[in-house]
Amino acid sequence: MDDVIDRYTSTPFEWGTTDCCSFVCECVQVVTGKDLSATFHWIDYASAQELIGSYGSLYDLVTHELGPPTQGYKDGDVCMTLRFGEELLGVVRGAGGVFRTERGIMQLPMASIVYVWST
Repeated sequence: MDDVIDRYTSTPFEWGTTDCCSFVCECVQVVTGKDLSATFHWIDYASAQELIGSYGSLYDLVTHELGPPTQGYKDGDVCMTLRFGEELLGVVRGAGGVFRTERGIMQLPMASIVYVWST
């Protein structure tokens, strides 16, 4: 997962290729072998909002794909925080979460994570 984090640290944010969900899909695939990219596929901000909106929210889309959130966590699990007025998807790493934002990679402690889904 460190290689994915390093690559996203040095790559500009772009909807559909290097956004938070693209980051999560690559991390999950490296850690677990599970490919989530077909579910989280869009080409730009508008198509991302359209797909997410068709489920109700990003939380609803993730829950549809992975089932209900869990209480425990391990590296590679999908996690969510609420930052900058929106839902932000990331992956559990150690005692926190790693998130890809338009501002770059952000690491937060588990206390800042509101949901975790087991992968």
